Amino acid sequence: MPPRRRGGACRDRPAGGRQPLPCRHRGRDRRGDGRGAGGPDRHRRCSRPPRLPGAGLTPRRRRPDHAIASRARTALTRVAIVLRGREREQAELHELVDRARAGRGSAMLLRGQPGVGKSALLEHAVSVAADVTVLRTRGVESEAPLPFAALHRLLRPVLGHLDDIPAPQASALRAAFGETAESVGDRHLVFLATLNLLSEVAGERPVLAVVDDAHWLDDASAAALLFAARRLEGESVALVFAVRDDEGGRFDSRDLTVLGVAGVDVDAADALIADQVAVPVAPQVRAELLEVTGGNPLGLLELTRALTAQQLSGQERLPDRLPLTEGVERAFLDRYRRLPTDAQTLLLVAAADDSGRAATITRAAGTLGAGPDALDTAEQSGLVEDGDVC
Repeated sequence: MPPRRRGGACRDRPAGGRQPLPCRHRGRDRRGDGRGAGGPDRHRRCSRPPRLPGAGLTPRRRRPDHAIASRARTALTRVAIVLRGREREQAELHELVDRARAGRGSAMLLRGQPGVGKSALLEHAVSVAADVTVLRTRGVESEAPLPFAALHRLLRPVLGHLDDIPAPQASALRAAFGETAESVGDRHLVFLATLNLLSEVAGERPVLAVVDDAHWLDDASAAALLFAARRLEGESVALVFAVRDDEGGRFDSRDLTVLGVAGVDVDAADALIADQVAVPVAPQVRAELLEVTGGNPLGLLELTRALTAQQLSGQERLPDRLPLTEGVERAFLDRYRRLPTDAQTLLLVAAADDSGRAATITRAAGTLGAGPDALDTAEQSGLVEDGDVC
């Protein structure tokens, strides 16, 4: 019987000196007809290329390395553009990762409005952590009812280290992830398993764990990650969360170092706008964009793209109401949908009202069922401000 190569390719060399084609009958005999690895014609040469996972019957054409590199450069450039004026926040993240490299682990929470650049800052932290193990997850609103869903996504790449932590903790984590038929039992064991698994992985290389949209984490994952975040001293682990300002109450951050991410200043706004357009922007136009958006980078980018070169240069008047682009509309609508019904009703009335009088708006909203606290709730969301109604 001729010997076989690793991976299942046959060593038979066909006439003409060509290299043999890989054998398609590798692995176990799943069909039971003798044509698997132990079957009589296991060395029969295949007439087709080997099947690749997820690629159908023929190999998928591999993207050239230069194309992959180009896409990576584009993504990093996009992050760099959004991060104009974020030197302070970047320095804080650099220090966090450096502390983890030195075995002085800690956790940090980024908090800011949608579109302010929290996710871009997380991407930046990942990009400068080339020598560490990066684990990532994010809160997904539709998965919030599923216990340990976000934790599973974070720890899945390192579950091979489960045998390195105490057996009861490993068993509890396997049960939490549905890998056994056992019940989860004491969640404290799951929390300990999370901490010790991160510690074991960090024994090889420092770990950066990134959790975006933490306000949408399922309760079990949030509890496990916060438990670990409070106990990172002496570990080579950095843990970074990002939450929205208007959703902060859903994520208990009392024990975390909070880094507020606010709107950018005038100089950064200038740079952001210059990244998008090739014409000089008139000072009065820049000032109005900065005032309307509150320095929110997403708002600045979207509105700049929505205006014409003549409007940006001051040759034409800006519209009385600056256009809301799709990206800004999505951000506002998402924030609106999370408000109580009373506040939503009041905002609808305010949008239809042209008097700008708070008393008129609240009275009209009251006739539609909105309570007396609706205006306060709407103002706290940032969708309406004191100066918008009087």
